[in-house]
Amino acid sequence: MAYQQWLADQQGSVWLADDATVLYVGADLQERNTTYGIQASLPQYLMIGQEGDRAYLLEARAGAPVHSVDLGSLMVEDFRLVSPDFATWQQGGFALPPEKAASPLPMRAPIYVDGVPAGDVAALGRIRKLLNAQWPMGQLRAMLAAQPILAEASGFPFRIRGALASEPALASYLFYGKGGKLKRIRP
Repeated sequence: MAYQQWLADQQGSVWLADDATVLYVGADLQERNTTYGIQASLPQYLMIGQEGDRAYLLEARAGAPVHSVDLGSLMVEDFRLVSPDFATWQQGGFALPPEKAASPLPMRAPIYVDGVPAGDVAALGRIRKLLNAQWPMGQLRAMLAAQPILAEASGFPFRIRGALASEPALASYLFYGKGGKLKRIRP
């Protein structure tokens, strides 16, 4: 199997030429699959790489295609074909499909809350729950007056984007910081 041979030849995880995509090797491979619950969600697949919020998956059979999927989804229906098989992808220099040209979410970034109406303590409470933040309930009203709120100094925007599927009304209040600007986690 081409993937197993490639894996055996590597000394550590490999960053692709774009410096945003990594192919995992060794302990990183196991840790990433465990962290994202790949075997629980997609037991026949292995997460072999990642670029921001996008996972690269290979089915556990010889000659299987390489797919990509948003880590917030992890559903076969959302798969996008990257290559017909690992060997072809490797021979092509691990070229990514055109979707890569879109600006991805960063792997980690400061997470902010902003734009919540001043009296909407209930919305900030729902954001608190979504982010699993430990903000004292008695301070939520004061926090609203001090927006933008730094919710996490180094959070995972793609995980929050996935969580917003259950609370889409909160999407307009959640941002990540990049280059001194706030950018929406989910447009």
